[in-house]
Amino acid sequence: PGVGGDGAFGRGIDVGNGFTQGASGPDGTLYVSAYDRRNYLMAIDREGIARPFAERPWDLYPDRVLASGPLLEDPTSFAVTDSGTVHVYDADLGALVKYGPDGRRVLARRLPQQVLDALTEYDRLSMQDFGGSGRGARARVNAVSATDDGSLLLLFPPTDGVGGLLVDATTYRTKLLQWGAGTDPKLAGSDGVIHRGVFYRLTADEIRTFRLEPGDPPRP
Repeated sequence: PGVGGDGAFGRGIDVGNGFTQGASGPDGTLYVSAYDRRNYLMAIDREGIARPFAERPWDLYPDRVLASGPLLEDPTSFAVTDSGTVHVYDADLGALVKYGPDGRRVLARRLPQQVLDALTEYDRLSMQDFGGSGRGARARVNAVSATDDGSLLLLFPPTDGVGGLLVDATTYRTKLLQWGAGTDPKLAGSDGVIHRGVFYRLTADEIRTFRLEPGDPPRP
């Protein structure tokens, strides 16, 4: 969609099967999550022309995942940094996948195994709470966003006081985001952004702020 200079509606763009998340790149390209088994995203240029973007890394998928075919269940979590690099989190792989502005894959790296195990178990229990068997549980995250220093923030359901990861956007090295004593981690595990050392957590009716402070390094 677009708006004119006075805020009036400008145009609409057909993106096929719909989408649930969008982000813009520094050159004005709009990226939206795609319900597409082959590609993660659609890229829409300034002229409104949409094209598939960020092909899934098929060579990395385990055979069991490819055979079960769950690749259309969830919208994709992703963020775009100021360089135009696109970072996608894939819950089937438990990995971040980086793409250049041209859509070519640059890097793929799994999250720490202790985090993946905790998130998969959380998802399994959540499925059982709603009457499911828990089969097909995956390491889902709540959101991926870019921070103002060029890093990435991954937020997920809190486990053992850990509610997210700070990720170096170049190397994909991670740091655990742990909430201090007295903080209810349920309040800090949803969508949000980091700006100038402060984590802003957004809800439907308020914004909560959490100041980031250095902590002990995570155990190997």
